[in-house]
Amino acid sequence: RRMGPDTKWFGLTRPNWAATLTAKFHVNDFQGESTYLPRAAFYIIGEPVRGTPLTWTSKTEAAVLKWKPGEPDNRRQIDSDGELLPPPPHIPKPDDGPTTLRFDTVQQLDLPIKNDYFKLVPFAGVRFTAWSQHVDGHGIARFAPFAGFRASTQFARAYPNVRSSLLGIDGIRHIVIPEIRAYAVKETTQHASEFIQHDAVDSFDDYEIVALRLRNLLETHRNGRVVEFFTADLEARLFRRADRDNAGSGVSFLHRIRWRATEALTFTTDGEFASEPEGYIRLNTGLEIHPPDKRFLLVLQDRYIRKGPHTLIASLKAGLSANWMVVVDVRQDIAKYQPGTPDTQKGDTQFALSFIRDCHDYDVTFFFSRDTGKREGGGFGISLSPHGLGSSLFDRRRTSRFESTAPGSEFAGERTSVLPY
Repeated sequence: RRMGPDTKWFGLTRPNWAATLTAKFHVNDFQGESTYLPRAAFYIIGEPVRGTPLTWTSKTEAAVLKWKPGEPDNRRQIDSDGELLPPPPHIPKPDDGPTTLRFDTVQQLDLPIKNDYFKLVPFAGVRFTAWSQHVDGHGIARFAPFAGFRASTQFARAYPNVRSSLLGIDGIRHIVIPEIRAYAVKETTQHASEFIQHDAVDSFDDYEIVALRLRNLLETHRNGRVVEFFTADLEARLFRRADRDNAGSGVSFLHRIRWRATEALTFTTDGEFASEPEGYIRLNTGLEIHPPDKRFLLVLQDRYIRKGPHTLIASLKAGLSANWMVVVDVRQDIAKYQPGTPDTQKGDTQFALSFIRDCHDYDVTFFFSRDTGKREGGGFGISLSPHGLGSSLFDRRRTSRFESTAPGSEFAGERTSVLPY
């Protein structure tokens, strides 16, 4: 996960549970940033419920929010009729912002049903969140039940006579994985419009989606082994309450394509397209250069975000020795959207340099960063992170308006036995 230059992260993992602690230390007290840090979390992932076919997944987190706006904070609250309220007459200084304690827990039960041909997983759960202090100075709590299901199957066919020395193809195996998931959060007791939203937990709200996904994988033989040289994921997302959940667009389409042209060259593209009125929301195109000996990985990418920055990205990861690696990341905003105007302006430059030491069970990272778009946009630090702690379904942040942050919303279809087509 990407964090600021003075953020510290530590975690422990076991087969079915994990614990993490994240903290951030300000070198300069006048830096303005409102974040839920420090933050401690405990996960239980896929724990079988004794005597039943159910599995239990849980996340419990405690965090502290220190509101440090720094610059004038122009966020405005929305009243019960959906109208914007005037900005607060007094903007707290960085040293007199309120401190809020937040407790958040998500409990989910899954019922996996699978055989040789398909997998179906109905799930249901509840999220409870409590804040010690709301915008009016009083404590508040939220109760949000949710339910849904996810399902997938798989088909495959081999084409052994398809060969091309130019494209590096020696036979093709085509795998098709249809997936469907449905998800709904209903009867939330406190809606997101009642909060100043700092992260995905604050913005959790009623939400309904049905997603249809088709994954296409092409495999071939290269250098005596089977490689996956082409993937194309296509997805359509349907929203029953488009005005509430998807900015008025009833359907959105997503794609993700990767073509491994050679052992050292991969082309990538991914994007999101919405039905009226938005059109393309995000479109990324890129190139990855990675020699077979894996000495380095160079990623070049053009990232376009509608009503956001248009950014060129260059990232290099290179091994210095058996235990040391260097990472250089440069991002240049070539255009930056200005709210309320049709014009754009030249954006900012972000630079990061990291040296990573592999210490068997954990990594030690020394890093420096600089952002020309922030008055105090530079920093350096050190972090310690254990190996093996992957992303939990509760940790997935909303990357766009189309991404649900709710538990159970992300589903990677597990491969079952392959059916011929």
